[in-house]
Amino acid sequence: MESTDRWPAILALLSADRWVRAEDMAAQLGISPRTVYREMQRLMDADAPVEAVPGYGYRLDAERMRPVRTLTDDERVALTVGAAWGAAQLSGRWQAAAHGVQGDLRASLPEAMQRRAASLTETHVRGPAQSTPPRDTVAHRLQKAIGAEQTVRVEHAEDTDKKAKPVLLNPYALVRAGTVWQVVGYVHRTERVQHIALSTITDLHTTDDTFERPPGYRSTARPAASPERTVRVRFATEVAEAVAVPAVATVVEREATLQGLRMTLRVAHERDLVPWLLSWGAKVYVEAPTALRNQLVEVAQRIAEQYPTAPTLLS
Repeated sequence: MESTDRWPAILALLSADRWVRAEDMAAQLGISPRTVYREMQRLMDADAPVEAVPGYGYRLDAERMRPVRTLTDDERVALTVGAAWGAAQLSGRWQAAAHGVQGDLRASLPEAMQRRAASLTETHVRGPAQSTPPRDTVAHRLQKAIGAEQTVRVEHAEDTDKKAKPVLLNPYALVRAGTVWQVVGYVHRTERVQHIALSTITDLHTTDDTFERPPGYRSTARPAASPERTVRVRFATEVAEAVAVPAVATVVEREATLQGLRMTLRVAHERDLVPWLLSWGAKVYVEAPTALRNQLVEVAQRIAEQYPTAPTLLS
């Protein structure tokens, strides 16, 4: 490790109102006292505001400390989200330190800004599009709109057998309910806050309009957002052992019958199962609901229509 890489950790252990011994610093940092002596000397040679007294240890030189400017609420919100990221990504004492900083920063914020920090943390740190998601995904564009407090127009289908409708939305946060991610926001048409599953959004465009979150808004998942739709399918006996249920579904019952493996599943939206079911071809049969079975037939027919009839030897 480079010498200067240790300096932030060393300085974090020091304060102007108490002395810290090299042995105590070494124990907390997991290095030898000799290394502490060397690094402290290098810090002082670099004109860091540190003073040393034999028999006492080290502390920050209060007279040489630069005054720290007061952070704005927006800056503290940004730092709170950053600390949350550190708490999620780091481990050991650094994770504990990040948790502590996050709590201290959050407590220093007014209640309204605490809610904003919680919303941004849920969306950007624990959200479905973490790190560097593809820029054309709905989740990525929603993240940007939430951060900028920008109104969006989404194409949203409320059910599998309904056509997508344009909805003007003020997105407040992305939250997770079970395995399902939702965007929570104010829908202009209904004039109320709604939860919309990301899987039901087929397209999204940002607008030039901005919004402010209402004072009483809290970023929480809808309590009744667990999977509600029941699907019953039957797999051919020869593939039964190979069947693995996708993450979007919850298994309610498995039953081995003479006709094959019958499974009862619960899902948030039946359309989420379509790709999985199509991958099994004729080895799976949807017993219920009829709407899902009809959707599979429609998709299969569209696929078949893309290919001309195969030529024969008599052609």
